Amino acid sequence: IDEELVTEETLAQLNDLKRIYPQFQKWKRAQNFVDFGDMILKCYELLKSNNAVLKKVQEQYKYIIIDEFQDNNYALNEVISQIVGKSGQLTVVGDEDQVVYSFRGASKYNVTAFRKKYKNLANYTEIALEENFRSTQEILNVANDSISNAKNREPKQLIACDNKSGQKPHLIHIDNLHHPAIIAKNIMKLSEQYSYSDIAVLCRTKAQVKTISEYLCQEHIPTRTYLINFFEIPQIKDLLAWCNLIAETRYQDSGLFRILSKLTNKNIANVIFAQYSKRDYTPRYKLIQNIENNEINNVLNLVNHLRKLYKKKNAVEMVWEICVQTKTLRPLLKRYEWKDQLALINLGKFIKRSTDFVARHKNNNNLKAFSNYMNVLQESNGIQTTYPIENNVSQTVLVSTIHGVKGGEYPVVFIPFNRSAKFPLNFTKSNLIDHPPIEWLSYSSKNQQSQKEQHIDEERRLFYVGITRAKELLYLLAPNKYTSVFIKELNKDLLKVSNMEIDTNINEPKTYSAIRNHYEKRLANALNQDQFSIANTLLQALERINQIESGLAIDWGNSDWEIELKPYLEKKLQAATPEKLNLSASSIETYEKCPLKYRLINIDKIPQVSSKPQLTFGNIIHRVLEQFHQPNSEQTQERILKLLDNNWESLGFDYETQEADFKRQGIDLLTKYYEYLIANPVNVIEREFQFSFELKNIIIHGKIDRIDKGEMGYNVIDYKTSKKTTKANKNIQLAIYSMYLQQEEQLEFGGLPESTALYFLRDQEPLRAHKFTSPELIEVQEKILKVGKDIRDQKFAPCKGYHCEWCDYKNLLCPEWEEN
Repeated sequence: IDEELVTEETLAQLNDLKRIYPQFQKWKRAQNFVDFGDMILKCYELLKSNNAVLKKVQEQYKYIIIDEFQDNNYALNEVISQIVGKSGQLTVVGDEDQVVYSFRGASKYNVTAFRKKYKNLANYTEIALEENFRSTQEILNVANDSISNAKNREPKQLIACDNKSGQKPHLIHIDNLHHPAIIAKNIMKLSEQYSYSDIAVLCRTKAQVKTISEYLCQEHIPTRTYLINFFEIPQIKDLLAWCNLIAETRYQDSGLFRILSKLTNKNIANVIFAQYSKRDYTPRYKLIQNIENNEINNVLNLVNHLRKLYKKKNAVEMVWEICVQTKTLRPLLKRYEWKDQLALINLGKFIKRSTDFVARHKNNNNLKAFSNYMNVLQESNGIQTTYPIENNVSQTVLVSTIHGVKGGEYPVVFIPFNRSAKFPLNFTKSNLIDHPPIEWLSYSSKNQQSQKEQHIDEERRLFYVGITRAKELLYLLAPNKYTSVFIKELNKDLLKVSNMEIDTNINEPKTYSAIRNHYEKRLANALNQDQFSIANTLLQALERINQIESGLAIDWGNSDWEIELKPYLEKKLQAATPEKLNLSASSIETYEKCPLKYRLINIDKIPQVSSKPQLTFGNIIHRVLEQFHQPNSEQTQERILKLLDNNWESLGFDYETQEADFKRQGIDLLTKYYEYLIANPVNVIEREFQFSFELKNIIIHGKIDRIDKGEMGYNVIDYKTSKKTTKANKNIQLAIYSMYLQQEEQLEFGGLPESTALYFLRDQEPLRAHKFTSPELIEVQEKILKVGKDIRDQKFAPCKGYHCEWCDYKNLLCPEWEEN
């Protein structure tokens, strides 16, 4: 490095990195960890140093296709180069005008380097993909005009498919302060023609997203954003506070303050903490033992109880116990608004983290070790928030950064805050090293641009990406003064320039969603003005809209709200297309037993107690039988038992004697299975056959354990390791297998199976077989469709029964088992 071009601080940081890197690698090796960088580097080193592995990979992947090639980094390109070798059997699809992830190592020189590396090969071909299937030509004209100002790019002109045309993009000149209000006003106009989900507001920064989203919410325009910090979710804060207090970490005092503030009141917590000196480092929990206050004593009693359990239980058991004792999840289940769904799904993620932590750290998996681990993740913002599945995406406007929607498309797009220093952002050098020095990069000598010029070009490419998300209508908002250079560069003949409002030609509402939006806005206004009788009639109207959209027959009355609404709904309107629902046999059975349990598992993602030795055992046996029936493999008792040893894993068992007992059961089951096969030979043609098919917007997926070819046709086998036996003709899993094969006649084994059978490995007479008829399958289809409809209608009532005895959620948050 030329020391004249870097600061003393940069050199000091590089020296620090040089010293810490070997130690960091040593720590990872000691824990048997790899990070994302290691995955790429180790892959490259393996391919580079081991010809046998390289040859095997090259034989397995003869043709390589890479999409979004411009987002690759140098290291990934080197891995690909190793695999491709001299064959040149490589196709990449990339757009150097969409390189917007330089902070992840992406570079527009990826495309340049590819061209230089392969252009002299005999079959090298370069195809310009200029036909655009998304946007109107008017939008593409603006995109082409903007990106043409970028330096060092291969020229191309996007052309709309089938000469698709529309309105000129709008440029609205108004001060940045008024952008949220103008956007809100015009979204309401547009909502008469478009669903809210058709509209996206794309911003340069997260702060701008927050500004727009908060304003739209004030105007009762529903939005969805994805910027919530995992550790800022209140219930996550509560659970981590309890963990720190119980485990007596260095954050136990802040944990106690939060808990007292929540369970008593903040004033009491402030008064108590204020009476102790900051120089007194005694944990506050010890200092408040003798305070006479019933609320505080209740908290102390619960803490004492949990600390006794802490000495006996691992982290996941303690996290579960804290959730049960503090009833953290119960209020969320009762309200179940969007923010409650957000909390539930991320509390599930917290619990899952504890499960993974215990599995990885056999010798140090108590609550204190886990709490310290989570505290480090909080400091580094190391857990990404998971968002609920949107049940009503059609009812929300997307507000996002442009980076967050790359690859997305929307009929209507707003891009606000096109002001100097806002978009493009000012170029600033980071005080901390966040990428290798520019002199280290392979293309630096070929790049004549300064870092500031490179920054501006990347910002321009991001502006281009935002423009090209729009399908039909594009609105750019910019102030008259300090206007963004990107706006100034544009040919104004390509734009419809206006001040303040958008001149829109609004048609009659064409969707149920548009009518619903209209009534929801009126409802919000009525509630704001305490007009509850009007609000009640508007609620009835909204319910009627849902009934009509669901296809229900309606007897119209003569009330004022019905007379007003009926003309709208008598027109031919577009119903919202429901999202595809993924179901399996097990999820259908779960829903039929208890709809609430289905929701907790599949929607809220609340993990169940980690220790499930029966499931672990079943998975092992399934893997053994899959491998045992590999084509042309040796079919001996010795081999099947050896496969049991090879596939055995201790992780899922609670203690050694339990594991040994299951291992003995495995030997016994597989020995009996082998003996049965000797007496009843089979011709296995498929193992663990994965499939999926669609049933009216429901995607059914599953895996068939075994398919045999018999004398009369094909037989389907499903293994069962449970002790309880059931009838085959009542088994929905076998029925689904039959439904799939019945419609896939092009497969070798397609068509209605000769038989489907449950194979109970523990039973002396293992097979329970049934051949499903078409009427039986139609009955099962109707059952699946009903389950799908009930799930979409969000019918998730708990169902009390014998199955509750084995339900992990029984004491955690099920309302049927609450103490009165």
